[in-house]
Amino acid sequence: MIHLNKEQYMKYFFLLISIMAQSFTVFGDEYIDPDTNVIYSFDPLGSTAEVKSGEFWAFETDPEYYPGSPNAQGDVVILSKICVNGKDYIVNKIGNYAFVKMDKLMSVFIPSTVHTIGVEAFDGCINLWSLVMSEGLKLIDVGAFSGCISLTRVSLPSGLESIKFKAFNNCIQLTSIVIPSSVTDITPTPFQGCNMLSSIKVDEGNAVYDSRGNCNAIIKTAENKMVVGCKDTHIPLSNR
Repeated sequence: MIHLNKEQYMKYFFLLISIMAQSFTVFGDEYIDPDTNVIYSFDPLGSTAEVKSGEFWAFETDPEYYPGSPNAQGDVVILSKICVNGKDYIVNKIGNYAFVKMDKLMSVFIPSTVHTIGVEAFDGCINLWSLVMSEGLKLIDVGAFSGCISLTRVSLPSGLESIKFKAFNNCIQLTSIVIPSSVTDITPTPFQGCNMLSSIKVDEGNAVYDSRGNCNAIIKTAENKMVVGCKDTHIPLSNR
């Protein structure tokens, strides 16, 4: 048996901590990806993780936002899973305000394990120009990509079910959008302020919405009602 005095014990203790920190960084129930500085939160008793939510505080003056991963920047790949102490956690959500107002974020890849992009998750990411969303995504929540003024193209994945209020609000360079056949829920004005938007199409086979006669709009089929239009929308005779 090796006997260490207090000074030697503390020296080897901190050496061990330093070695562990080089493999991964965990604070409480959070994991920091050393390659991207994206922070993931997880439940040690569960099996899933999410990109850490940020915070929004409404004061009498201007609101203040605090992103969940304040040091993430450049090209970010969201992990499909994290491994902490030998246990895997599947990443299935990007939390509310996760990257809000982060103007150094340039591109994002979202894997197929993620089913939800939270409220205002990427709101105000003014230099985000490349966005890849994978099949597996079900919900794009309120204002998720609002104010992403550098986005010129968005490809919505097959399997997407819901696009919420102002999801792409003020994406002023977005020119076209295709709604997959799987989408069954579109709440009002998901593309408000997208002044360059000139082409809107709904995939054939969608049971709830259509874009009949190349009208450049989204029509709720059962109600015969236009729910989304753009600058080049023409109203079909059946809706007049």
